[in-house]
Amino acid sequence: MISQSSNSAVLPELKKNILLWLICILLVLLYAPTILWLYQRWTMSVWNNGHGLLITAIVSYLIWKELDKNKQLATKASPWGFAILIPALFLHILDTGIHSQLLSAFALI
Repeated sequence: MISQSSNSAVLPELKKNILLWLICILLVLLYAPTILWLYQRWTMSVWNNGHGLLITAIVSYLIWKELDKNKQLATKASPWGFAILIPALFLHILDTGIHSQLLSAFALI
């Protein structure tokens, strides 16, 4: 049987994981038109941005390996993340009005 103290320690972690997944899903939905536009640009022609899919896969792998290497570092929250998030969301909102997809792609980075 699970004791009360271990159950109360698991609950905040579960809420944190659910919130993280919810935010990730919302960001994917928010940037879905931009991701689709980028995919169409990358697969348009071999001579026109054909390396985009390969670069995305390589950078994703390198980020994953770097994060995996630094698992033992202590994690803590910092409000400095908003210094990147707020301007990125502003660029995405601005691009929603002008429909260029370029600002939204830059905000995705």
